[in-house]
Amino acid sequence: MSRRNPFKRHRFPREVILLAVRWYCRYPLSHRDVRDMLAERGVAVDASTVHRWVRKFGPEIRKRAQARHRSWRGLQWHVDETYLRVGGGWRYLWRAVDQFGQLIDFRLTALTPSYAGKWVTGFEKAAYRGGCQSLPELPEGTIRL
Repeated sequence: MSRRNPFKRHRFPREVILLAVRWYCRYPLSHRDVRDMLAERGVAVDASTVHRWVRKFGPEIRKRAQARHRSWRGLQWHVDETYLRVGGGWRYLWRAVDQFGQLIDFRLTALTPSYAGKWVTGFEKAAYRGGCQSLPELPEGTIRL
């Protein structure tokens, strides 16, 4: 990606686009699967939009991922919780961020904070299966069951 912002004039934030393209490139998912996974996280996007993102950003992301392949072993991460007004209603936004400040996963929902505990627990299990030897302590103010 050039020095100019390649995400300029896109409706969705950079993090959402990158997450969708990473999922498509990394896992055997269809564009509709990625659309459904984003919908579970509160982002309504069409499968054709995911297809355009993959065609535009996919080659560069693949190239960078191969050059800088890191395992999840020893990965440190934390969860940020925020309460936002989206579309006239209040929503909870939870973001899992690694030690490099890169977005790992997110969840946007109108559900109560008890829901986040279930998501964080599920995320911990997935991270552990992915190779984390020990899960790091979460900073103060984050949700953990």
